[in-house]
Amino acid sequence: MKEGIADRMKTNKNGYDLTDGDIDIAENSKCALQRYSKRFSFINYRLNTFYNWKPSVNMWPKHLAEAGYILVNGNIIQCYECASILEVGSMQGINDPLEIHHRTSPSCKFIRIQKLKKENEDLRNSFKCFQCRKRHLAYVLIPCSHVACDKCYVTNVCLCRTLVEHRHAVVLPLTFYNEQLHDTYVFGEGI
Repeated sequence: MKEGIADRMKTNKNGYDLTDGDIDIAENSKCALQRYSKRFSFINYRLNTFYNWKPSVNMWPKHLAEAGYILVNGNIIQCYECASILEVGSMQGINDPLEIHHRTSPSCKFIRIQKLKKENEDLRNSFKCFQCRKRHLAYVLIPCSHVACDKCYVTNVCLCRTLVEHRHAVVLPLTFYNEQLHDTYVFGEGI
């Protein structure tokens, strides 16, 4: 993994598989990546660095690019955000490059953003209908107390196979915290 610049230049006339060529990202990581960071924030640009890559392990360029990596040289990949460098051969047996990235650089900005995106998606999904998983919750089904959207509530049998006796419309509370009054208001309560 630690070879000289001259040796790397012999393997690839541009030094790296980057579309611009003639930059040494591994040697001057922070400086070079700052210049390219905005561009590499787009997955297509990261994916383009893998154009001539011949994978030595069962890792797909798409998965590596989704994990924030760019191909620097041969089997050496680097995060465009935190500049951590990995050899792809050392990743054998692990199928998720994002997991590897999280283990090697837990404080990476890219990893933190991906984690927040996943938490936001999970939170949005928690307010979706338990039957169709597509629309937002609108009704509580009695007696089982499951919730359903405005289209799924019309069925007579709930997902848990309980006969639905009644349906009640619900308004999910929207919580608002007023910092000046140090008080919490819940909108939609008692409607």
